[in-house]
Amino acid sequence: MENLRHSWPKPQTGFFKKRNADDTHKLTHLGNLSGIILRSSSCPLCHLIWEVLVRRGEYLPSGQTLADEDLQCYAETNYYGLFRNPEDESEYHWLRRLSVIAATEGEPLVDGEHFCFQPCDVGAGSVLVDQSFQDPRTGVDMMMFAGRKRPLLIDLDWVRRWTEICQAEHGDACKLKDDETHAHVPRIRFVDVKKHAVATFTEAEITTLKYIALSYVWGSSQTLVLTSENAEALAAPGAVNTESLPQTIADALYLADRLGVDYIWVDALCILQDDEEDKKLQIGIMSTIYRAAFFTVIAAKGADSDAGLPGLRQDTRKFEQQEVVIMPPVYKNDAMVEPGLSLLTAINPLKRPALHYLESTVWNSRGWTMQERVLSRRVLIFTDEQVYWVCNRSTFCEESYFETLLPGFHRFHYPAVEMTLQRSYRNFYEPQDPTARFWSQYQDFVARFTRRNFTYDGDVHDGFLAILDALARTSGQQFIWGLPRARFELGLTWTTFTGQRRRTSLSTLPMTLKNTRVQFPSWSWMGWIGEAWLSVGDGRYEFDDLPEILCHVHQTSPLEIVKVRNASQSDQMSYLLDRALQNSASTYSARWKPEQDLLVSLSDVEKHLPSIYRRLTSIPDELTVFFWASSALLTLKHDGDDSPSIKPIITDTTGKAIGTMGKMNLEHWKTGNYNNQPNELIVIGSRRPNGFNPVLILLHIAWRDGIAHRINIGEIDEAAWTSVQREWKLIALG
Repeated sequence: MENLRHSWPKPQTGFFKKRNADDTHKLTHLGNLSGIILRSSSCPLCHLIWEVLVRRGEYLPSGQTLADEDLQCYAETNYYGLFRNPEDESEYHWLRRLSVIAATEGEPLVDGEHFCFQPCDVGAGSVLVDQSFQDPRTGVDMMMFAGRKRPLLIDLDWVRRWTEICQAEHGDACKLKDDETHAHVPRIRFVDVKKHAVATFTEAEITTLKYIALSYVWGSSQTLVLTSENAEALAAPGAVNTESLPQTIADALYLADRLGVDYIWVDALCILQDDEEDKKLQIGIMSTIYRAAFFTVIAAKGADSDAGLPGLRQDTRKFEQQEVVIMPPVYKNDAMVEPGLSLLTAINPLKRPALHYLESTVWNSRGWTMQERVLSRRVLIFTDEQVYWVCNRSTFCEESYFETLLPGFHRFHYPAVEMTLQRSYRNFYEPQDPTARFWSQYQDFVARFTRRNFTYDGDVHDGFLAILDALARTSGQQFIWGLPRARFELGLTWTTFTGQRRRTSLSTLPMTLKNTRVQFPSWSWMGWIGEAWLSVGDGRYEFDDLPEILCHVHQTSPLEIVKVRNASQSDQMSYLLDRALQNSASTYSARWKPEQDLLVSLSDVEKHLPSIYRRLTSIPDELTVFFWASSALLTLKHDGDDSPSIKPIITDTTGKAIGTMGKMNLEHWKTGNYNNQPNELIVIGSRRPNGFNPVLILLHIAWRDGIAHRINIGEIDEAAWTSVQREWKLIALG
């Protein structure tokens, strides 16, 4: 306690400071764990530290036990979030919390109980604030952004107040845009909260309806679903009774009723689960459904729909916060001259400071739930022990006093920022330029989405479609199988840091103008299972990353070959990429890239790919990409261990390494029989930074039924590429 007291910032500077604070991230050695355990009977802080570590024991270093004498403990005040002045982004203030880190001698001080204590007014841990979030004790001037007691049962008056603050004080930031206020949909269903029945609306302007959308995990307990057979029965009053519902849906109905909301939208009960046409219609308006909702309830507890919404019912939350006084109040002549300072245990400490509080939940691992969060203007998030309110402007939670007139609080670390499409604030790490920020956001959405899982792998396109629709609406960009048309060739250079496997499932629902289920193209990240990373921002061009191909697709009505990028798109980057293609600046490029037009015509396909040309009208539009490229057969090798993902090397005829390939799933590598075999590699891009040797970006491809398929991505020095036998050929990439 004494060590921490002397290292803690003075009360007059507090934990809410300007950027130049010099005591943040200062480590205070608390001694070894056995000493803390020994002192826990006499030192209140030691007792709380011990309880924090017991509560999350799995955060300790691998192989260590809580009783290990070598385990050293440290306290650290680090940045939890910040508040920005909306009138001047350069003026911002930091919010800090106390972390406890346990590690053996010499081990990195990374994992721990980050943000496990928050400052609070002395005595705040034993009193509940009122409906206006004020401390009921006389003379207490509440510390802004500090901790407060969270009741075991949620106070719904707090939730009502959060909605009022958002509606009354956040202005346009949390309102529907002008072009969204008259959103007509051909057909939509809701569960009527009062009648407990499924209500169907046709040609509806859903922005006139007040409803809550539900985002949750189905799991195996979702037994009641809407079908063509029971649709009429479930439309009868009382048919959707709480006894027949999974607990999460029953709780959502109860919540909506208590808050005076007329309807809830639940996918299981509002989409005909046995009707492909209805599914396609509802998935197509998903962006509107979540965006127009009064707010979305996120049920983040548990692994199925019976987990419920903790805090709405007795005995659904257990954790009791505890307070320890660090600096007692100072009185002079019976008047308090210093209010003192306490620490209050936080409800959701994190393993690492950059994590989001939903990171480890099953909800956060499911593919469908991401677009439900991204598209919602406001969300009410139920975790195991706490409820959060997050809108485009602010974050509120039960354990902290964030309901102020100052700019809304948001987390500092970028991975911990709320995943939403239209935030009114810019994260500390995001670029200032709006265009650069848009592409950064798109890239982040793809990376996060590809880390998630689907019960049915064929849902990947539909699970991201609403995000693409919203991105297109806000930016004017167009997308093709998840890649931006205006920067398509750059998009083809996406990679992975973890290794992937091919997505073999067909699309769950019929797609394309052929209205048929299709296999996802190998050139898109949607065609693979595993995290994908891509970079299509302006920085690629500024760092001399250029495409070396010009991509085309075919359309069948009428039959023609067209460029993926077209002149009508108002994207300056697209123009720059075209200009770069026409002006190869490398000493070596003339040796491997003929000075010829990169355009592809129908006659080119007929001449060079006759088997494809003959069946072109039967292939779905925009599923196969055509381009001219430099090709070579080179040997790939991997002689390392059998780790789950590997990085093969490219060798010349002497066995010398001349290039590297990207991360590859070991099973994918073995089943393809690629090791020590000639494999076809094609050039799709180049990197030409000043002062460094040019590097070519390659695709490893394999042909099947006359169409090439992506296997992996790699790099080779341009000089090495010119030394191998090559050919210039027309590629049809599917």
